[in-house]
Amino acid sequence: MADPALATRLAYVATGDAPLDETQRMGLLGLSDFINRRSAAALADPAAVVPGSDDLSLFPLLYWVVTAEAPQPDGQTVAALNAFMRNGGIILFDTRDEGSGKASPRAPGPRSAG
Repeated sequence: MADPALATRLAYVATGDAPLDETQRMGLLGLSDFINRRSAAALADPAAVVPGSDDLSLFPLLYWVVTAEAPQPDGQTVAALNAFMRNGGIILFDTRDEGSGKASPRAPGPRSAG
């Protein structure tokens, strides 16, 4: 990857699971393409990052798939994430409905008067 400071790009947290990381990358690549076609933005290809190791301040949005196997973030990771959000960064956590026992309920549809 070229110097991340030279281009605006979305980022995702690397999980170490190659198929999952590729799915995240492709999803953000599609989102970046959509944004590029519909706005004046010029987003480069998404980047994989490791919070606490990589400089998150270079990214406006961080997508994070939280798996059941993922370890709890350590203090350095938590500090990096807090600084990222305090400075305007957005984190989208995808829990994949873990812990709920079922998919999220749908909002009720419109009711007819009568």
